[in-house]
Amino acid sequence: MTKFGTAQPIRRVEDQRFITGQGRYMDDINRPGQAYAYVLRSPHAHARIRHIDTAAAKSASGVLGVYTGADLAADGIGPLPCVIPLKSRDGSDRANPPHPALATGKVRHVGDPVALLVAETLTEARDAAELMDIDYEPLAAVTDMRAALQSGAPQLWDDASGNLVFDWILGDRAKVDAAFAEAKHVTTLEVNNNRIVVASMEPRVAIGEYDKASERFTLYANTQGAHSVKGLLAGMVLHIPPEKLRVVTPDV
Repeated sequence: MTKFGTAQPIRRVEDQRFITGQGRYMDDINRPGQAYAYVLRSPHAHARIRHIDTAAAKSASGVLGVYTGADLAADGIGPLPCVIPLKSRDGSDRANPPHPALATGKVRHVGDPVALLVAETLTEARDAAELMDIDYEPLAAVTDMRAALQSGAPQLWDDASGNLVFDWILGDRAKVDAAFAEAKHVTTLEVNNNRIVVASMEPRVAIGEYDKASERFTLYANTQGAHSVKGLLAGMVLHIPPEKLRVVTPDV
C-alpha cells in the first residue's frame, strides 16, 4: 500500500510533549538582552507620506531605535519579493510592484507598516509610537476589486497599469470553448471567491539575533518553510551570503 495513502492512519510522535506542556512556540523563546519592536501602521487606505518626524519618539524612555522606509533603503535592505513568477494570458510577465517592509512615499492600505519602533519593553515601544509625527496627504481610495479596474480608478502602483497585476488563465481555452459550443445546456453564473489567508492560532512573530563575532544572523519565525525563508531573505532582502543567516522554525 502506498505510504500515507487515503484513509491510512499515520502514527504521531509529537503528542506526548504537546499534551504535557512541553511544546516550544515563539512566545517560549527569549534571548539574552531581548528588545521589543512595535509596528506603527497607516490609518489611511491610500495616502501620500509628506513627512515623518521621529525626534520625539527617539528620545522617549527605553527607546533603542526608530526606523522608517527611508532608513531601510539607506541601509540597502531590499523589498520583500513575490515568489510566484506568473505570466498573463498574453505571455507577458506580471507587474512587479515593490513590497517594502516599511512604506515609502505612499501607504496603500489601512495597516500598511510605516515605522518600526524598538525599545527595551513592548509598552515603551507602543508609548513611543504615540509620539510619532506623520503628515499624511489622503488620496482617493477604492475598496471594491472590480471598481479598482475601472477607468479613472485611483492608481496604486505606476508599474501596474489599471491596477491589474496579471490576467491569468490555466488550461486549453480552445477545448473549453468547443465543449461549451457542443453542450446541450449551458448555465451561466457568477462565483465570488472569498479571499483566503492562513490564520495561525498564534500571532505572526519574528525574533532576530545578530552575533557580532561571527557576523551571523539568526531568525526565529513561525513560518511554513525555514529553507525558503532563508533563501529569500538572505539573497533578495538582506543581500548577505546564505551561510550568514540561520532560520529556526519552532512549533507552529
